[in-house]
Amino acid sequence: MAKLQSLKMRKDDGERQIKCLIIEDSVGDAIKYFNPSEFQSIIETTDKDRLTKVYSATLEDKQAMLEKLKDNIVVEDGAVSINITEADLIMQLFVMFTDLEIDLEDKELIESVVANPNDVFVAIKIEVDKILMSIFETFIATQRTLQSNPHATEMIAKDIVEDMEAKARAEKEAKIAELQAQLAELGVK
Repeated sequence: MAKLQSLKMRKDDGERQIKCLIIEDSVGDAIKYFNPSEFQSIIETTDKDRLTKVYSATLEDKQAMLEKLKDNIVVEDGAVSINITEADLIMQLFVMFTDLEIDLEDKELIESVVANPNDVFVAIKIEVDKILMSIFETFIATQRTLQSNPHATEMIAKDIVEDMEAKARAEKEAKIAELQAQLAELGVK
């Protein structure tokens, strides 16, 4: 049986849950480590330029990823298309789930890395793909639950409407406050 302490060992300084460590060895091959009891010693003894931490997805990460995908998925006449390039999606996932430093504005470098990946990139992508698949599985399971329970769908629809109304009220109040401030600046009461 696992002990609570083993869970703490898996977290890094930023309190992110480490899923695995990927190290590039001296010949460029990728080595993966999944044993949490090894993480701390590996992190302390490995050159930081050769070490990549892959993090587990939190509930917030999963929701954020679903939102990003939802914002970029278009369904027309039953056909599904995605308005995001593979390279952009991969890099966004790498930013979310690894400790890699990535400049998302450097499109040329990103395209080059995606088009000509090394073993470490492929190893990281495999782990990130597993995370993405678990997000999709959660989404699909939720959709099935909602489809089988009309009452749950009704409750969620009500929550969505209430959230939208609250957001609209907040935006309206902010606009009124902004206009009142402008009027005050002009000396109008």
